[in-house]
Amino acid sequence: MDSQENTKLTQLRELMKQHSVDVYVVFHNDAHSSEYIADCDERVKFISGFSGSNGLCVVTQDKALMWTDGRYYLQAQKQLEAGWEMRKMEAGEQTYFEWITSNLPEGTKIGADPTQVSGAGFKNRSKYFKEKQMEMVTIQENLVDKVWGAEKPPMPQAPVFVHDVKYAGLTVKEKMQKVNDKLKGKVDALLVTTLDDIDWVVNMRGRDIQCNPVFFAYLIFHVTSEENTHGRIQLFINASKIQDETVQAHLKENEIEVHEYEAVSEHLKKLADDKKKIGYDENVCNQKLYDVFQDSTIENQTGIIEHIKAAKNPVEMEGMRKVNIKNSVSLIQYFAWLEDHLKNSPETELNEYTAQEKLEDFRRTQDLYQGPSFETISSIGPNGAVIHYKPEPGTALRMNNKEIYLLDSGVQYLDGTTDITRTVHFGGVEATEEQRQMYTRVLLGTLDLERVVWPSKGTFAGQDFDTLARRHLWAAGVDYNHGTGHGVGSFNCVHEGPQGISRRQTVRLEEGMCVSDEPGYYKDGEYGIRIENVIMVVKHPQHENRFKFENLTMTPYCRNLIDVSLLSPADRDYINNFHKQCEDILTPLLGDDQLSLDYLKRQCAPLQ
Repeated sequence: MDSQENTKLTQLRELMKQHSVDVYVVFHNDAHSSEYIADCDERVKFISGFSGSNGLCVVTQDKALMWTDGRYYLQAQKQLEAGWEMRKMEAGEQTYFEWITSNLPEGTKIGADPTQVSGAGFKNRSKYFKEKQMEMVTIQENLVDKVWGAEKPPMPQAPVFVHDVKYAGLTVKEKMQKVNDKLKGKVDALLVTTLDDIDWVVNMRGRDIQCNPVFFAYLIFHVTSEENTHGRIQLFINASKIQDETVQAHLKENEIEVHEYEAVSEHLKKLADDKKKIGYDENVCNQKLYDVFQDSTIENQTGIIEHIKAAKNPVEMEGMRKVNIKNSVSLIQYFAWLEDHLKNSPETELNEYTAQEKLEDFRRTQDLYQGPSFETISSIGPNGAVIHYKPEPGTALRMNNKEIYLLDSGVQYLDGTTDITRTVHFGGVEATEEQRQMYTRVLLGTLDLERVVWPSKGTFAGQDFDTLARRHLWAAGVDYNHGTGHGVGSFNCVHEGPQGISRRQTVRLEEGMCVSDEPGYYKDGEYGIRIENVIMVVKHPQHENRFKFENLTMTPYCRNLIDVSLLSPADRDYINNFHKQCEDILTPLLGDDQLSLDYLKRQCAPLQ
């Protein structure tokens, strides 16, 4: 099909002509710079067909290009609709703005929705295009929304609820004090636009974005002064979301001043008119809001709340330990059931999609369960090589016990958030030597990162440790095309900043920060291997002024895939000790579930 036959592209190109732009850029974003977005903001998916969490579209009158990263290359190739071409986000490849300047003439005008691009992003791209004799402009109405029309889902209006301090660990007032301490003497007020920062400060949660307990709102934090001696919060949220009596009492108790969601602009304008110094994060504040106050006295304050939030308090740390144990119980029950089912029903109709539904049935029985923390990646055989594969009812592959099965999943509980990947093989046929070798190399990378010890007074960051997770794969001439780890929230977004483990991650790792540890190996068309634990920065129990990681994920590794010949005696002992810990912790929690107990005992038997 020719690109001109794609009706959506045809309509979008006509709108571009009406607005006198030669290029239109579509971001996978919302007005709050969220990674995971509500259905009403899935513009990349609507216009191109691609459903991954990182995509950027460039549309001209004769081209439609979609950029994504290495996690999604195979997925994008399958999903992109007629007329679209995939481009790679990686070193050595053209970025979208480089492509525009290389392929289009001087005088080209590039349009974008100002709510979908950050102030810093718009500033940098505008400067770049100006140097190339081009112009980037904002268009107040989103052109993809115009094409979407009446079929576009409405903005979610789910009620919010109070997140009890027994799970949050700190009261709103205590959190306000922490924020105020960071800002006093620097600014008069801080604009907060990121949803997981807002819900953390006010100890409230919502259900506006699937799998993420956030709600649509803005927040202005007023720093203490002679007139304002204890700080003040203004919350901009639609009134329909806060009608619950408990929520109303919570807002009143914490003196949170409530205004309608759209009123944030006029309050920012008033602050600017009153000559107040406004703090904001240029990397997440959208250009439309930035336009309101950019000519006033401003100061970039990057990730103030994000950084405080990332270092879990003692209650949150203990909650993260508990939820990972609960999740491990459910995984043992699921794997035990699945192994038994596939052995006794080799012609089963069970597929990747219906299997993950069974997993969720086990998880629902756990205390404080709230739902998945992201869409489960349940992938058998070749689908495991699609890094962020999502099974669909109509196309999911049938399950079997002859191929490698990769399961990447997580849960939101009131007392924490989990993210775990286990790759298993149920022994219907022998795993190949290559599969066992690659699994073991991935496992050794997981363990090497987990075992590192470092000075607590240094500036050590994720970039200092990323190599540890890759070195055994590098030794075999292979690698994985994604970061090693991301931050993990506490009953909040499963992907949390600013911390992480990657070659470019420079944020200092601090006590209480949780990160995933997830190296992998992917053989296109055949199988994928990934092992993921959540690890938490803690003080070393024996060595003063040292940090270490505590592995929170109490789920054993797959014995059928471990090549013992690649393990040193120390590696073998470490795995055996971990498996003994798993067995000791999980056995009493499995009760009289003999199927699960037998599975756990077999997986945790000592390696010889």
